[in-house]
Amino acid sequence: MKLCMKVGMKSQSLQIQQRFNINKSFEIFVGRPNLILFTTNSIKKRNYIDVKNLVSEAYGILKIGAPTPFSKNLSQLEKMAVEISYSTGKCTKLEVISQNSFSKVWQFDFFSAAKWLTHLEEFTVLPIAVQQMQFLQSIWHVFGRIYKTGKSAELRKKQANDSKILNISDQYYLEMEKTEFDMSWLSPYPFDQVKLFLFGGEVDCNADELIGAILKLDLSQIEICYMTAQLCFQYAETRFAGTNFSGIGDRLLAVLDNDLHQYYMTRPDRNRNYAWRLAQMLKMNQSIQRMIRLQREKSVIAHTFDIFIADFSHPEMFIDTGC
Repeated sequence: MKLCMKVGMKSQSLQIQQRFNINKSFEIFVGRPNLILFTTNSIKKRNYIDVKNLVSEAYGILKIGAPTPFSKNLSQLEKMAVEISYSTGKCTKLEVISQNSFSKVWQFDFFSAAKWLTHLEEFTVLPIAVQQMQFLQSIWHVFGRIYKTGKSAELRKKQANDSKILNISDQYYLEMEKTEFDMSWLSPYPFDQVKLFLFGGEVDCNADELIGAILKLDLSQIEICYMTAQLCFQYAETRFAGTNFSGIGDRLLAVLDNDLHQYYMTRPDRNRNYAWRLAQMLKMNQSIQRMIRLQREKSVIAHTFDIFIADFSHPEMFIDTGC
């Protein structure tokens, strides 16, 4: 400082420091100095979540197979679209989302995905271990993302308002700007901080964009079903890359590609925009895939530094779920 003053710097020329909104450093966020970030706190309480019964019941669904007989004239895509049809029953608004709420949503998504897959004949001939332990447990939460998006679009269309309604199952919905989240079972940190860390504040915006795109395209149940399959099976291909299960998703999707083509050929109103509509659906899927990749690495960090305190009996089921 003396040298600076000697060469002519004046104290009056120094700028007064201004206050800026700066994101918290990771050390501040987790409450530990950077020298001990990699240590664990043995005193901190952890929650163990047992989903063995959930897995067992889903196994039974796959073993029994499709519960409803369909006409032989229906394509496999049409049969799967019937299973993904949205409930016409009245949904209840949730004011608070808790661990119990999450458990109900997991159950609904997991069982719905299992029933949906039983309508695809090429899937049912796979060994049961592949169906249960590998495929279903990897794609069920991806299936749930599309269901929630499509159902939310249907609900917003019926209510015709600007509320950020998000349907989370066939029984419950919430309003993002009003619903409270009790995440104490998952993390000791406030929900808003965890949400900002995982998603950077984009999750609400992305969900609204996807719902808006579905409403604008006025997608049929057949189209939403294909969109769901494309996203789920492509995700499975990425996750199984380099394993003995690689290629299963591509084979299953090839069947539905033909069914979608036949669907468009019998629908003059949609055939005119066949390529454009398909491109828009795949664009939406790419957006969801980007969201999954966005939270993947941050979820690993969250587990490493005890931001998440939940341990699962089947951790492979919850990869890329944000838990």
